[in-house]
Amino acid sequence: MAAYYAPPVELIDTLKTWVLAFDTLYGTRDGGLSWTVQAPPGYKQAICFTDSLNGWLVGQNGLILHTTDGGSGVWEEPVPSRLTPYASHLTAFPNPFFSFTTLPGHESERFALYDISDRRVGFYRGDRIGEGLSPGVYFLAPVGRMAKPLRIVKLR
Repeated sequence: MAAYYAPPVELIDTLKTWVLAFDTLYGTRDGGLSWTVQAPPGYKQAICFTDSLNGWLVGQNGLILHTTDGGSGVWEEPVPSRLTPYASHLTAFPNPFFSFTTLPGHESERFALYDISDRRVGFYRGDRIGEGLSPGVYFLAPVGRMAKPLRIVKLR
């Protein structure tokens, strides 16, 4: 029996829908009569809209793109202004995640977690980050040392 692949779909309203199929984001604004490529191929894994304007596109290797206009314009990579980027070698696994993520090699270190509006939402150790969080995009910064914040994404 052949396996069935169901692509991630994000229904915004009766006219607007996003479908992520074969690493490419497609969108319709006319209820599916016509479809256009909204983001080119490139290992995209998930799409999520928090309302009709704000959407997130997540891919491999930490790719996170955000739209604030319902996907009509450019999908941009968000970075909170207060978290100044510095060199870092942090990697979260898995990322994106459903229940929690870990930072291999940094399990006993403490990290501050910020939401996309640059508001600190808590502190975590590197062994179980994200438990109890709502789905969304977050930025993780080590406590007590300068490093580029690591983007993590909680799904569902």
